Amino acid sequence: MVLINLSSLVDAYVDVSNGWSSLKQFTVPHAIKILRGICNVKSLVLSDDTLEFLSYTENLSSLFPTFHNLTHIRVLRRLYGFNYKALLDILEKSPNLEVINIYQELNPDSCLEGDEWTFSSVPHCFKSSLKSFIISDFDGCATDMQFLNFLLKNATILREITIFCEQSLAADSKKQAEISNQLQIARRGLANCVINIQ
Repeated sequence: MVLINLSSLVDAYVDVSNGWSSLKQFTVPHAIKILRGICNVKSLVLSDDTLEFLSYTENLSSLFPTFHNLTHIRVLRRLYGFNYKALLDILEKSPNLEVINIYQELNPDSCLEGDEWTFSSVPHCFKSSLKSFIISDFDGCATDMQFLNFLLKNATILREITIFCEQSLAADSKKQAEISNQLQIARRGLANCVINIQ
């Protein structure tokens, strides 16, 4: 793989195709090399496939440079489960991040109910710069709720969470109220954080 000098790039979109899963031992190093080459971007869009590939790597955050200029990150979810662990590894190296936007392009089951995992550390940006979290096509699944609870517990200067509900949840006001109540309990320490559910 030959990359030209990408140090002046401001916006980037990285999508490692899931069709190459049998070649992950080759694909992952190339994906990491690309991310190293674009470490000066201000805005980064990642596909869920890219995060899935990266999740196969141990000590992932140690392989990344620090993304000092990164203020906006967007994750495009499609057909497969979403890997928050790989995202957190990137967030650990993004000390000035202000906005996380998780956008689902299609609306299948985006994560498995009861899928349990733990967070090893809190990214620095949660305490210093993260102001906004946006998630679309939200269906209230366990993994998304786990991440939202983690966010509300640890993102001390967070000002706004915007949740765009997927179609069936948008039509279920009772379930929306239950989710809102859970999140209001979790946000007790964040009096200035507004939670918008739409």
